[in-house]
Amino acid sequence: MKKIVVIGIGNTLRSDDGLGVHAAARLAQMPEMRDVEVLEVQQLIPEQADSLQEFDVVIFIDASYQDPPGNIQCAQLEADDTIGSGFTHHFSPARLLLLTREIYGKKPKAYLFTVGAQTFELGEELSSPVQKALPKLINMVIDLIKQETTDSKSSI
Repeated sequence: MKKIVVIGIGNTLRSDDGLGVHAAARLAQMPEMRDVEVLEVQQLIPEQADSLQEFDVVIFIDASYQDPPGNIQCAQLEADDTIGSGFTHHFSPARLLLLTREIYGKKPKAYLFTVGAQTFELGEELSSPVQKALPKLINMVIDLIKQETTDSKSSI
């Protein structure tokens, strides 16, 4: 069975920036996630490469300032040394994957879900467009996990 981790990124005190953490908290409570590790982090840091090496699939969730508010995107990621321009964090998921590969020789399959943010102002509430996108985002993440789990079983 594939080891899967979902990493919700964000600061819950900066409105829509907290999206990843809100999504991770909801996912962690769902029965479909019992075999999936779910982490909530304020930002990505190089030391997290140590944890990533243990997983076959990594799913990142973050807010984006480039996309229209509430717009959900999903992209498969490759290890990359460039800093993603669409993210509010300086250390990108692709860069973390690169460190994982360079230090540990591991290359987990990785996906990045982003939701376009309306505001990053001080506040603990998600904006209306982001709040409305959250249930769809949760379903998309669960569907991806089911797909990855099914792919694992069919290759045995």
